[in-house]
Amino acid sequence: MRRLACVWWAVGALAACEAPEDDAPSPAASTGPVPALSAPGAVGTLALVRRPPSPPTVHASAADACPPDVVCVPALPFTHRATTSVGRDAFDRYACAPEADESGPEVVFRLDVIEAGLLALEVGEMPPGVDVDVHLLDALDPDACLDRGHWRAAAWVEPGRYWAVADTWVDEAGVEQAGGFTLTAALTTPATLAAAGMDSAVAERGLRAFAVAWAHGDTDRFEYALTDFSLHSAEPRQWIVDLAVAAVLWNLHVAHGRGMEEPEDVPYAPAFSNVPETHLSSLGMMRSAEPYVGDYGPSFRLDGLEPGFNDNVRTRDIVMHPWEGSRPEYVGAHGFTQPTWGCPAIDDRIAPQVVLALSGGALMWFWYPDAAWGAGSAYSPE
Repeated sequence: MRRLACVWWAVGALAACEAPEDDAPSPAASTGPVPALSAPGAVGTLALVRRPPSPPTVHASAADACPPDVVCVPALPFTHRATTSVGRDAFDRYACAPEADESGPEVVFRLDVIEAGLLALEVGEMPPGVDVDVHLLDALDPDACLDRGHWRAAAWVEPGRYWAVADTWVDEAGVEQAGGFTLTAALTTPATLAAAGMDSAVAERGLRAFAVAWAHGDTDRFEYALTDFSLHSAEPRQWIVDLAVAAVLWNLHVAHGRGMEEPEDVPYAPAFSNVPETHLSSLGMMRSAEPYVGDYGPSFRLDGLEPGFNDNVRTRDIVMHPWEGSRPEYVGAHGFTQPTWGCPAIDDRIAPQVVLALSGGALMWFWYPDAAWGAGSAYSPE
């Protein structure tokens, strides 16, 4: 059931990095009307980009016949309407949640993955009284469960055969909650992000980091923001994706912290810190928190998930907020994104949409080839 939570704006205290910087020039004011978003499919800092993987990232071999009681997925992304009211009833419990009674009938989907990536499954559009859970298996065996969820399941997968099982939950009274549902399956690969301009090696790190966070239960959302702070700030270096459909929603310019002694035009992040009053950005995995309206407009707070690296971002008032200095026009005129006092600020004109899409529990990953963080991060493959 895809839906973004309703956002209730609350006027909160201003973040420290939102405070005016006395020795920094104000970003150039807009001289004309705010441009509309580009048409879907365009690439740019204001573009809404939806790029399904090409070539298809999953296929069924013509020589490998599809079993009669299985839905074989021809390609990803994939959406299918089905019902558990009729069909097979072979699986009752799964190793990844043995306490859940799934003894009602199920619908099985076969996926042949030909490229490594983050495989995301989601069930929704169920009428009242229907409760169908989703399971991701690497063999047609309930003991081979990689992940499961009431609505969503996900895992990093290597090329191979996988099975998605939409199974009927049975309540405490023994009543089967069978009925109609829609399954959505998508595979986001490094190539998906590379097609939108991200370095493929960094993209793989970011997708693997999400898989770790998902397994930890750090989020139940498929919206995800990845930032590559190794890039010059004149480049759009933040990618916001919807893993449920393997789509890049935005590729944006994003500001970094300038530090205490650096000039206001520093094009690269001078350093990173978890220490208050350093005016530096933090690295690692964070989670979006509550939205509010500050001096710059719609914003949201952040909670760091990595002790020692970013767990002070909330007390440091590091937030995602609008910033005229992240507009493409400002970047084009000055050759850099104007730094902040540590906040990953974005184009003020698109910020309200981003706040709506990300606030309230989505993961945000900030990367840089920092040896200490790479070795110490629980989300790093190193």
